[in-house]
Amino acid sequence: MRGYYDEISFDVNTTAKKMHLFLMRSIASYDVTPEQWSILEGIEANEPISQKEIALWTKKDTPTVNRIVDVLLRKELIVREISTEDRRISLLSLTD
Repeated sequence: MRGYYDEISFDVNTTAKKMHLFLMRSIASYDVTPEQWSILEGIEANEPISQKEIALWTKKDTPTVNRIVDVLLRKELIVREISTEDRRISLLSLTD
């Protein structure tokens, strides 16, 4: 029985690596990493969205999201606006 689960674990790991490689090749022309792409996808699906919400949505820790958001802001792929309801919250949206 153990060998069966080892085989499944190997297959799942191999599939995950192939999917990651496919994603990297698919987004190469956009000059973004898979991690940046996941943040962009989260923003697109939920915009405008706060950085805290995007961290929860992407299951990434807040410092990592902050670093990725800073890079995406420099690349002018997203914009940050202050929430009209709570000035302490910054909302993220995609640029055109």
